[in-house]
Amino acid sequence: MNQLIAKVLGVATGTVDWKATFMLAAMRSAAAGVTWAFLMLLSGNPDSFFPFLLLGAPIGVLFMVPLALVALVGAKIFPPIGLLGLIPLVFIVSGDPLLWLVERFRHGTVPMDDFKLINGKTILVVFNPEVVEFVQNAKDEAVATATRVGRDTFEQFREKASAKTAAFRDAAEPTLEPEIGLEIDLEPQTESDQEIYEDALSKFNTLAATNGNADDMRDQMMRISTLCDADCTIPGPYNFVADKLSQIDLVDKFDLVIQTLRKGHANCAGSRVDQEVLESAYFGLGKVCWNEGHELYSFRAYMDGLDRWRLAGNTISQSSPLLPRIAFVASRMFAKNAMEHRENSDLGVELLDFCEASGVDMNLEIDVSDAPGAQS
Repeated sequence: MNQLIAKVLGVATGTVDWKATFMLAAMRSAAAGVTWAFLMLLSGNPDSFFPFLLLGAPIGVLFMVPLALVALVGAKIFPPIGLLGLIPLVFIVSGDPLLWLVERFRHGTVPMDDFKLINGKTILVVFNPEVVEFVQNAKDEAVATATRVGRDTFEQFREKASAKTAAFRDAAEPTLEPEIGLEIDLEPQTESDQEIYEDALSKFNTLAATNGNADDMRDQMMRISTLCDADCTIPGPYNFVADKLSQIDLVDKFDLVIQTLRKGHANCAGSRVDQEVLESAYFGLGKVCWNEGHELYSFRAYMDGLDRWRLAGNTISQSSPLLPRIAFVASRMFAKNAMEHRENSDLGVELLDFCEASGVDMNLEIDVSDAPGAQS
C-alpha cells in the first residue's frame, strides 16, 4: 500500500516517514472537523456541530485522503477528474490555521518542521530525517567528486589541445616568399580548413581578450565546430572548443556553450571518437557549473550530454563509463532535491523522459565509488 501511495505522490518509498505522514493527515482532518463544526454553528446549523466535531478525523483519513489519491490518478487518465481533488483539498486545508496555532503555542505537536498557516496540498509527506541526512552526505560527496573529476577532465582537454597544436605546427611546411619575376595568381582562392580554423581562432582570442560580444564569440566557435566532421584534417578543433568552455563565464554564456556543443556533436555524426570528446565536454561543463554553485545549469548540461550519449546508441548501466554514470546520479539527485523542496518539478519530468526513452529505471542504483577521490 505504501509503495502504491508513494508512486501516486511521486516520492521514493524509502524516504518517507509513513507513521508521521499518516499522523499528520489525521491531525489535519481532526482540525478540519473542528473548523467545520464551528462553521456549521455560526451558519445556523447546530445539529451538524457534533457530527463534524466527532467525525472530522475519520472523514478526512477514510474518505478525503483516498478521494485525493483517486483524483491524482484519474487526472493522468482524464484531466477533468482532477477537479474532484478540490473537495478534499478544501476540507483538509480548512483545518491548517487551527493546527498551525496549536503548533505555535506547543512546539513539536505537528510532526513536520515547515508546517505553514495554509498548506496548498491535501496530502503532506513527512520525510525521514535519517534519509535526508544520508542524501545531504551523498550530495557533499558528489560535490567533492565533481570538483576532482571536473578539474581533471578539463586539464586533459588542455593537454591534448596543446600537444596536437604543437604537432601540427611542427609538421607544417614553411611559407615560401615569392621570387622576383615569379607570376603571382591574383585570383581569389577558397579558404582551406586550416585557414578557416586559424582565422576563427584568432578572432575568438581577440574577442575574448577584449571582452567582446558573446554572439560574435559564438560565431567563431561555430565556425570551428563546423570543421569538426568525420573528414576533418585539422587536429584540434574539438579540443579547442572543449578547452574554451572552462574559460567562459558560464552564467552569461551558458546557452552559447551548449549550442556550440550541439552543433559540433551533430557535425561529427560519422565519428564516435569525436562525438565522445564532445559528450565528455558536456559532462565536464556540468561539473564546472556544479563547482561554481549553479545546480540548474549543471543539471541542464548533464541531461543534454546524456541525451547525446543515448542518441549515439548508449544506455545507462553499471558498466557505463564513469562520466555518464556520475551525470546520471547527479541529475537524479538534483531533480529529487528540487522536487522535495517544491522548487522545480520539471526537472523530474525531464529526467523521467530520458529514462523512458533509454529504457532505464529512474531508481536504478548506479555505483560511482570508483570515481577519483577529491583533493584537498
